[in-house]
Amino acid sequence: MFQEFKIWSVLNNIVVTGPEGDKRQLTSEEKTKLSVSLQLYPKMSEKELVAILFGKKAGAILNYRQIEGNDTMSAFFDKYLEIASLCGYDSIAGRKTAEEKLKALFCMF
Repeated sequence: MFQEFKIWSVLNNIVVTGPEGDKRQLTSEEKTKLSVSLQLYPKMSEKELVAILFGKKAGAILNYRQIEGNDTMSAFFDKYLEIASLCGYDSIAGRKTAEEKLKALFCMF
């Protein structure tokens, strides 16, 4: 519970600076999208976060260089992936985004 509160605290304080220098807060949809990824990774860099939100070619800058994710959930999820791999679901390990990993894992069960 604390880690989720910590994640949402940071998400509520993120300021995005666009390529033209305009600043804005994240929308609710953007916060939710980042929250999903931060639940499955112990930390994410600014570059990774911007890529999730705007794609790899975006010129946006965040006021955080790195954000801590959910360490506990990330550790559990890594073990789930390990179990899936042992059960013959090797394709799950190659997934990159949180959404891809979740879809693949849910298909297993």
